[in-house]
This record gives sequence, C-alpha cells and structure tokens, in this order.
Amino acid sequence: MKIYFLKLLYQILFTKIDEEPLNVAANFNKTTILGGAMGVRTPTQLNGLGETLINHEERGRIEVNQPKSKIVLSANYQIKKLNLKLQSTRFGEISTIAPTDPLQDQTFSAKWISGISFGYKLNKNVTLNVGANNVFDFYPDLVADPRLTNDGTVIYSRFATQFGFNGAYYFVNLNLNF
Repeated sequence: MKIYFLKLLYQILFTKIDEEPLNVAANFNKTTILGGAMGVRTPTQLNGLGETLINHEERGRIEVNQPKSKIVLSANYQIKKLNLKLQSTRFGEISTIAPTDPLQDQTFSAKWISGISFGYKLNKNVTLNVGANNVFDFYPDLVADPRLTNDGTVIYSRFATQFGFNGAYYFVNLNLNF
C-alpha cells in the first residue's frame, strides 16, 4: 500500500500535469475617507439642515466594512482523465460600525474557506465533477450584541459579510464543451 501511495505522490509532484498547476492571487487594500475625524465636510449651502453627508456609520461602511485582504490559493492536478482541484480563500477581517452606540461595533475575524473537486473526463467534450465548497463547514462570526439579532433569529451580521452563512455545500456537475 505504501509503495502505491509513494508512486502516486511521485506522479503528482514530478510528472507533467498541467501548465499552471498552482495559483496564488492576493488583494491588499486600505480605504480612507479624507477630511479628518468629522468625515466629509458638508457644503455651506446644506448647513443647518440637520444632516451629515457621511456619518460615523457610513464612514465605517466605506473604510472597514470590506476585507482589507483576500488571498486565493489553488492547485489543479490532471492525470490522464482524472482531475483534482483544491482551492482555499482567506477573507480578511471586517468590522461593522453602529450608527449611535459604539458598544455595538464589532470586528469579525478573518476566515479560510476551502473547496475540493474531483473530475473525470468521460470524453473530449464531457467532464463529470463531484466536489464540495466550504468543505470544513465554516460560518461567519456570530453577532455579539443580542439587541442586533432580532430575538435570536438573525445570528449573523446583516450589515457585513465576508462569505455566505450556509456552511458547506456539495455538488455534482457535468461540463459540456462545444
């Protein structure tokens, strides 16, 4: 058994498998509203109307409500008619900013979401794939303040999300090439 595993491992690592078997993609950013702590300055024509163009909550939505980083790693191994794809995506941390109560502000931690699929090429135009996304069944962080959960019915943030909240899902698909 060990010899067969080592032979398969050797074939995967050292034989010609695909033109781009490993891929890495990353995005790092920082968004800042200029204008100091008060945010965007309201034009003098609008002064006295009782509205701020971009308040504390809106500023947070622009500056910290999207991940500052996203990293995608993928591997694609092709051996004859068989294909193995692995993918893992890291969604950076995000924060929500409450409109009036800073105690309701919350930071949601970074998470890695991984997927795997196996493919078999039935002929030159048809491939059958079986796989899973979010294979380790990760979920976003729960909302910390119970006042924001609608009596416990909304346990994940309605205001920001790095990825979906349905957990793992599995699939079978048939790819047709014409």
